[in-house]
Amino acid sequence: AEWESRSARDRFLGDLTAKRLDPSAIAVLDAQLREHPDSGGLHVLREQIYQRVENNLPAALEERRKIIELAPENQSAYLGLGDLLTAAGKREEALAAYQTCRDLGNTTSAPLTREADLHRELGHPDKALECYEAALERATQPGERAKLWQEIIALNQQLGRTEALRKRLDEWVGSEPGTPTPWLIRGQFLWKQGEREASQASLDKALEVAGKEASVARELARFYLAQADEGRAEAALLAGMKANPRSFDLYREAFDFYRDRQMYDRAIDVGKLLLATLDGRDRASWDHQLRLCFGKAGRAQAAVEYF
Repeated sequence: AEWESRSARDRFLGDLTAKRLDPSAIAVLDAQLREHPDSGGLHVLREQIYQRVENNLPAALEERRKIIELAPENQSAYLGLGDLLTAAGKREEALAAYQTCRDLGNTTSAPLTREADLHRELGHPDKALECYEAALERATQPGERAKLWQEIIALNQQLGRTEALRKRLDEWVGSEPGTPTPWLIRGQFLWKQGEREASQASLDKALEVAGKEASVARELARFYLAQADEGRAEAALLAGMKANPRSFDLYREAFDFYRDRQMYDRAIDVGKLLLATLDGRDRASWDHQLRLCFGKAGRAQAAVEYF
C-alpha cells in the first residue's frame, strides 16, 4: 500500500503534526514499512506517531534505534535518540548519545546545550557550565545566546564566580553596543548583584537601542514586575508601544497589566489600539474582553457608542 498522491502524503504529515491521525492512516504507514523496512524516512514517521500520537515512548525508542541501524553515521539520529532517552529518564544514556552526536561531527550548540541541561539536573554544575560555555561559542541566534547567558550567569552565581563574569559582560556590551540583548542581560545580572544604579543604566540602554524589537520591552516589563516595580514596568511597556505602534504582543501585555490592576480606563485605551492590529484575528474574543472593561469602568454608554 502507498499514498495515492503527494497531497495525500502531505495531509498525513499535517495530521501527524496536529495529532489527529486516524487508524487507517497509520495502517497505511505500517503497510509501507513492511514493504520497505529499510526506509529511514518511514521509520522516522512511525517513531513520531509512537511518540506524539500513541504516547508510546518505549516503541518510539525502538524505532529510533532502527533508524540508527540504518544510518549509523547520521549525527541527527543520535540527537533524537538523546532526546527520547531524556524523556524516558535515562540521563546517562542520553549523555552518551549526545556525545556520539558530537563525535560524528555535529558543530551546532544543540547537543552541548542538552548535555548541559542534563548535567545541571544531575547536580554537576561545573560540567554543566563547561557545556553551556561551549554551546555559547557555537550559538548563532540572539534568543538562543540570551538563554545560554542566563544559564551561565546562574551557574556562576551558584559557584561564586561572579567577579570574572562581570568583566565578560562588560566586554560583551562593548563589542555589541547597538544590540539590546547584551545590555539587558548585563542589567539583570547587575540588579541581582545589588548594583542598582549601574543596572538601571544598562536596562535603560537596552530599551534605547531595542528599536522595533518589541520583545525587549516585554521582557523588561516582566523583569520589573518580578522586582515589584510596577512604575518601571509600565514605563517599559509605554516606551515599547511608542516604538512599535503595531505590536499586538505589546498591546496585549499592556492590556493585561492595566486590567489586572483594575485600571480599566487605561486598559480600554490600550484595548482599542490592540483591536486595530487584529485584522480579523480573534476579534470576537477581544471585543468581549474590552466590553468587560467598559462595564467594570462604569462606561456602558461609551461601550454602546464604541461598538
